[in-house]
Amino acid sequence: MALTIKHAGSDSTAVTSTMQSPSGGRIVRVVPTVILGTTHDNDVMFDTVEIEDAVDSPGGISRLMGIYVLDVDNENHDMDMVFMGKNSSLGTTGSAPSISDADAKAANICGVISLDFTDRQVSIGGATVTGFSNGSGQTVANMPMLVQAEPGSTSIFLGAIAREEMAFGSSTADLQIILHFEYLKWR
Repeated sequence: MALTIKHAGSDSTAVTSTMQSPSGGRIVRVVPTVILGTTHDNDVMFDTVEIEDAVDSPGGISRLMGIYVLDVDNENHDMDMVFMGKNSSLGTTGSAPSISDADAKAANICGVISLDFTDRQVSIGGATVTGFSNGSGQTVANMPMLVQAEPGSTSIFLGAIAREEMAFGSSTADLQIILHFEYLKWR
């Protein structure tokens, strides 16, 4: 499968790196900082965090194949995840998003994925894990999704907006986002 994209000002073709790369993908874990107490519907759930090595080479592209959320506080509320090529704040955590139009354009937004926690939760003791992918009969809009780092970087950035009221009560680090990337190779 090939895909033509613009990279560093010129058209390039990306192909999946299944047999061509010994490191065909990566699982990346990030722990965003949430606020203790209530985050209201449509507020910034967590501001931008860096996802290191989301792509295998500077300015490269990966395919986001799956998202898993480990929630120690058992909040499990719907959210929209915003993936960006550049670090740009969505706004203050616990407040309405306040990113300017110019900053949104400059962020090089790769895409947005809405996570609906209905019927996807697995209890593992006191915590839950919820998986989002397009497999096993599941369908998640916008997945898989391509993400691209900026030239000179292998990182992308992630922020989230709450789509239901939630209240983390134990720790600001009760949420872990687990991202499954498949690296794409340039031809």
